[in-house]
Amino acid sequence: MLAFDSDAAPDREAWDRAKHVQDLLRGYIAGGLVRAYAQTDDGTGITDLPCHWVSDPVFEFCLRTGRFRLDFDVWDQLWIDGPELSTPKSNT
Repeated sequence: MLAFDSDAAPDREAWDRAKHVQDLLRGYIAGGLVRAYAQTDDGTGITDLPCHWVSDPVFEFCLRTGRFRLDFDVWDQLWIDGPELSTPKSNT
């Protein structure tokens, strides 16, 4: 979910690049290559998102807002482990 629909984007090439980055990051998270974090249920801390939560078809996130949703219309804040983005671990 980027700010505009692909056809309404003022710069389609920039939209395509942003969508590609969002898709790559989603794959890294769902594939367990990069850890994602969310607030705990009681809101007092941060916890890892379990791999079974971030798999298709329910997990979705927005690169633009830094939020994710599971199978509801409720979007929550998402944090990504920065150092893992620099050097994603291998799943082999």
